[in-house]
Amino acid sequence: MRWALDLGHPGSCPELAEAALHRAAGKVDRQTEALLLVTCARAYGAGGQPTKAARALLAAEDAVTDTREDVPAYAAASGPVAATVASHMGKTLTAMKDHTAAERHY
Repeated sequence: MRWALDLGHPGSCPELAEAALHRAAGKVDRQTEALLLVTCARAYGAGGQPTKAARALLAAEDAVTDTREDVPAYAAASGPVAATVASHMGKTLTAMKDHTAAERHY
């Protein structure tokens, strides 16, 4: 899904991201949940749903700070979770044309 967003093809991305988030609810650690939330935010931002994107970004920010559980290797495959979340927050805010906020996350 991230590749579809990066290539400018958001299509069904919000629905796919929501489905992944709902399937993982209660089954993954909070940092992994943050990755799913920021993916939802990117999909919402690219799909012209800024209110939903903002809510998902705030939830991702909250979730990424919860370090009580170890992050599984698959969730950290692209690097430290906090860095991945920050990068995707920047991309989401860029898509929403909030360049000042995006700059803070980049």
